[in-house]
Amino acid sequence: MKAKFSISDLLTDSKLAVSRFIIPILLSMLGAGIAIYTFNGKELSDTIISLLITVGLGISLFFAVAIFFENRILSIWFKIGAHLIAAIVLVCIFFQLREMQLFGLENAPLLIVRYAIIFHLLVSFLPFLGNKLNIGFWHYNRILFTRILLTAIFIATVYLGLAAALGAISQLFGIKIVPDVFFDLWAICFGPVSVIFFCAGVPKDLKGLETTDEYSNILRIFVQFVLIPLVLIYLIIMYAYFGKIVIEANLPKGFLTYFIHAMLVLGLYAYLLIYPFQFVSNSKLIRLYTKFFFFVLIPVITMQLVGIITRINQYGFTEERYLVLATALCVVSMIVYFVFLRKKNLIFIPVVIFVFTLISLVGPLSATNITLWSRKNRIEMMVTELKMFDGKTMKPFKELSNKDTINIRKSEDLYDEIYYMVDEYDVTGFEPYLKIKSRQQINNEQLLDSQKAVVRSERISSYEIKSIQKEEFYKIMGQLNLKSSLEGDLADTVTAMAAAEETREILFRLDCKLPFAITEMTDIQKDGSSSTYSSSTSKENKELVIIKKGIKYRFNMGSLLNLQSTYAEISKTMKDLEPKSHAVLVMKKLIYSVNRKEIVEVEGILCE
Repeated sequence: MKAKFSISDLLTDSKLAVSRFIIPILLSMLGAGIAIYTFNGKELSDTIISLLITVGLGISLFFAVAIFFENRILSIWFKIGAHLIAAIVLVCIFFQLREMQLFGLENAPLLIVRYAIIFHLLVSFLPFLGNKLNIGFWHYNRILFTRILLTAIFIATVYLGLAAALGAISQLFGIKIVPDVFFDLWAICFGPVSVIFFCAGVPKDLKGLETTDEYSNILRIFVQFVLIPLVLIYLIIMYAYFGKIVIEANLPKGFLTYFIHAMLVLGLYAYLLIYPFQFVSNSKLIRLYTKFFFFVLIPVITMQLVGIITRINQYGFTEERYLVLATALCVVSMIVYFVFLRKKNLIFIPVVIFVFTLISLVGPLSATNITLWSRKNRIEMMVTELKMFDGKTMKPFKELSNKDTINIRKSEDLYDEIYYMVDEYDVTGFEPYLKIKSRQQINNEQLLDSQKAVVRSERISSYEIKSIQKEEFYKIMGQLNLKSSLEGDLADTVTAMAAAEETREILFRLDCKLPFAITEMTDIQKDGSSSTYSSSTSKENKELVIIKKGIKYRFNMGSLLNLQSTYAEISKTMKDLEPKSHAVLVMKKLIYSVNRKEIVEVEGILCE
């Protein structure tokens, strides 16, 4: 294969890439244009963020479609239909992401990652569906992998070089270059330029790759002496830990899940990269690894299944637990295929990952549907056990006595379950008998000012919508006599402190995970008025910084304790942090979720 270093060859390949992959390149240009327009003084809205993510996903999707049709003779109508379906899929993804951004529904990062996995897997196997080009499939993905690395190095070098040149011009000639220019340059380099450069190196004759005898010695050395030893170290650690938990008869810790997933990714990555070298190399390590890799995974996956199934039986499904279980089942299918079947094709690995990921996204067995089904069943069971439902309406929870700790604990668990459903999925989980306003309904009500009968000009923030919904949630929970475990502890503390000294206010200093992104702490009520705050954190001092009208206010985020003090004493202790501007967040309510192990709601008054 001829190495190409000349500018003329690069330009020729780039022109060919534009004709082969016109839609992905146009999408990359669109994404760069949107980014430049938005970041140059425009508001980075939820719609823009969702659009940028969708465009990025669309580049991979349409690349896969293009490379699929390039190696098949199909009718023009079939091609048009496939492109229309791809476009419709992207439109649906955009509206789904936009709704999640607007109302804070579900777990957006996990959803985006799964879409990215699906579309990138399509790029890896779609051109080879229906044929048995095992070695050609390997060479194709090897070329894509090396092209990605080469593109990253090339584009990073070009960008840093041009940015340094602009900096030199500014310093030497006194020409003012606004900072936006550097971002615009970054968007262009890592947008259309990188996509064109990558596409220029994608092979066109995929069938010819099956007879290619080009095997990189550098790649073999990297896998043989770096990746495989790392995988073996991971396996030794895990087997030693398995022996420990068998001796102690304990369930594995939750951290083991992350460790196993890291090992699986690294191990499969090494297996795929080293696969053809078992036929052309004399290395015993390579042959042993490719022969026994899936055998040694059997105890690992068995332990993973035992742990996750036990936790699901105890606490029900969440989307995270669903994905852990799906990953384990996906690996089980790989073990069965590569251990018990004689004819093996590498394409099975990306295809089976694609299938399991797709199932987790859409259909009746999706992560969302299974989680909703599980949580609703748990809520229904708890309501029945607490005798809070007479077949028609919900009834308040009644404590049989102060010593009725079992039912009190169940009522606290019910509170947490309903809170989880409202917070994550915008439902109570016991409809139609227990209803709450949806965030869409709250948004519509807030947009329309009923008194002035005019539409508000500013967009309602997702935090404001969730705050309104949670106020209704607390009201409903109060009517049902349900409360979280920490809420009761706080109430007892407040009562005791008030009895000891009625004139003192209470300041809770926290070292916990807050329920909202720090940049979304808005609309803190003060003297009946509503003000907007933005904020950031200091990891070293563990302080929350609240900014109002350019003035910084801080309160300590130390260990979880209750501090009695008058406002004057508090102000005195804080004045050194920020001269001439102090603030104290006096806590009125703090709700803690036992299941999620975090603070889920904070309510208070900001005193200046």
